[in-house]
Amino acid sequence: MGSFNINLKRLARFSEYMTTGAHSSEFENMMFLATNESLEFATRTYNRLQERLEPAGIELPEIGHVYGAYFPGGKEIYPVIGTSVRNKRVYLFHHCLGYNGEVDSNIGLVKVGLIGEALRNASPEQIIYVIPWFPYGRQDRLDRPRVPISAKWALKLLDDPDSKIKVRLVTYDMHAGQAQGFADYQIDNLFSEPLMHEYLMRRFVLNDMIYRCDKMTPHELEECNKALREKVCIVSPDAGATTRARRLAKRFGGDLAVVDKRRVGGESEVMNILGSHYVKGKIAIEADDLIDTAGTMVGAASALRDVGAIEVYGCAVHGLLSMDKDGVAAEDKIRNAGMRIVVTSSIPRSAEYLERNHGILDQVYLDKFTADVLFEIQKQGGSVSKLFGEERPPRDDFKGVN
Repeated sequence: MGSFNINLKRLARFSEYMTTGAHSSEFENMMFLATNESLEFATRTYNRLQERLEPAGIELPEIGHVYGAYFPGGKEIYPVIGTSVRNKRVYLFHHCLGYNGEVDSNIGLVKVGLIGEALRNASPEQIIYVIPWFPYGRQDRLDRPRVPISAKWALKLLDDPDSKIKVRLVTYDMHAGQAQGFADYQIDNLFSEPLMHEYLMRRFVLNDMIYRCDKMTPHELEECNKALREKVCIVSPDAGATTRARRLAKRFGGDLAVVDKRRVGGESEVMNILGSHYVKGKIAIEADDLIDTAGTMVGAASALRDVGAIEVYGCAVHGLLSMDKDGVAAEDKIRNAGMRIVVTSSIPRSAEYLERNHGILDQVYLDKFTADVLFEIQKQGGSVSKLFGEERPPRDDFKGVN
């Protein structure tokens, strides 16, 4: 009878693994923890992951909450972890926002630094920060004398070298990928190209149908990519964004053009469009990591139309969309330029904001892809790289060397 029971347990575990690719034991110590500003994103991601685990009967614990208070006078932040995290692998969801939900790198970083300190005092097994947009990435080098390398400082804020508790960061499209070298912990710098590729498919080929590219047959995918290549040209709005734009173009084998800019009298001016013949008669998609004041993308839009682009879109992972020094909102610039932009949900926006800017802005949600990433992180032997199609044998230059 004992042997029969053991076999039944093994059969149940095998069935569970075949259904989801994971065992329930791998998810027992998983905990979601969310700040107020990230609760919606955390909930959407949690629900997506729970849907994936549900066929195997794996149920995640409820999302924990980080309560926030402020000392009077100076608005000093006082975070409190609302649930026990002892010996748990904690996934902390956080957006770098201010007191009233506005984008604020300074308050957001101080807040997550203090929450990390509170977590280390609560003895978790590991802290995994899920911060879709990680700020201060643009200052990644000494580009002039006596300036900080702010990206290095911001990344080090998440860790305490004297602590034995390991940390990890999950983020999207860092401004400079080499900034990962500033940290002594693992960083999953996720690329949004699969999501943007799918958006372009739905927008220009499938007429906004909800259709996941990874569910297509190879023949269907190639036919859609071919149709997309005929309609769209990817454009790098400046030289610094070329690598990122090339990755998106490579997704469907599309053409790539580059905007060549120069600074004249302190102002940026478009001098030339490299590969302008690719743009003629097509929809130009300017691809970058973020849109801040929108000056770069709007400045290139008229030049792209001059070389024959029939429409101009802006495509970015992080839509900061702030005012410039003259008080002009990025949304107004985009509207006046006759453009449309697509961004991800890395910067949370209210339903009222999205409705107000419906005519110029589309949003791609990160929750499904983030849930897939966290599944691979939590699963023993999981691979984040395979989600990007980057699993391939390495080149071996040492083969045969004695």
